[in-house]
Amino acid sequence: LKAPSTLPKRVIMLRVVLVSALVASGSCFIPATPGLRSDFGSNAMASGARSLRVPATGRTTVGRPASPLMLWNPFSEGIAVLGGNKEEERAAARSTLIELCRSGPKNGVGASQELQESITSACAELARLNPTRAQAKSDLLNGDWGLLYTSTTGASAGKLGPFVGEVEQRIDMAAGKYDNVVVAGPIEAVLGAHWEVPADGKFNSWQVIFDDIKFKLFGLTVVDKKFSTESRDQVLDTLDSMASGKAQTNPKNAGVWEMTYTDESLRVLYAQGSDPAKPPNVYVLAK
Repeated sequence: LKAPSTLPKRVIMLRVVLVSALVASGSCFIPATPGLRSDFGSNAMASGARSLRVPATGRTTVGRPASPLMLWNPFSEGIAVLGGNKEEERAAARSTLIELCRSGPKNGVGASQELQESITSACAELARLNPTRAQAKSDLLNGDWGLLYTSTTGASAGKLGPFVGEVEQRIDMAAGKYDNVVVAGPIEAVLGAHWEVPADGKFNSWQVIFDDIKFKLFGLTVVDKKFSTESRDQVLDTLDSMASGKAQTNPKNAGVWEMTYTDESLRVLYAQGSDPAKPPNVYVLAK
């Protein structure tokens, strides 16, 4: 048997070896315990600090470990759960995206390149945490959704002429229909549509078919059309001309919505128009 006086030193050495191995793998955080301060030296951590910068990785972690592993914590008894809470991670990602959307111009019209890239990254992060399967069939879609942000610059962003207005999607799952409503100054446009869910086994997209449009100016109806392909093109030419000064034609009265995130009060989707050469536009909507 070893002398009792040598045991604490060997325990300390074991702690140091274990922590060094875990830190090198990037899979452990360092808790601020009195024992740790004495093991690593009083200068290793400022008084009152709750995290350390790990030299091997250059990262600082505060209360959130780097990987979802169940590891023995050599500084305390029992099991340390490394990986955090997924609900908390989702809540943080939601808040980040909403704050980014609200930090820029209305509906994202005129957003800086930096903000657009930040929102794109935040959307991708939230998609990873999507809690809803078969989003295209989910009853969570039902109701009125207000636009927070979109990467498009036309009428779908609420831009009509010199105005940038309010945009809503009003979805009726039971009827299988929805309205896109844009109100900008004296202009109001309501674009009606229905959808089909592709039989791809994922059920996260809609094939959207536009049905009709109502267009008012100062409360007076100036357009009330049921769509054929040609009539839809004529109406959207008018709207796009007002928004951008250019007439843009669309040969089909359909589009695809790819849904990447849905919960009770927040949605993210990508809308692909009839031209596959153009990238899809992202839409962030909230109740």
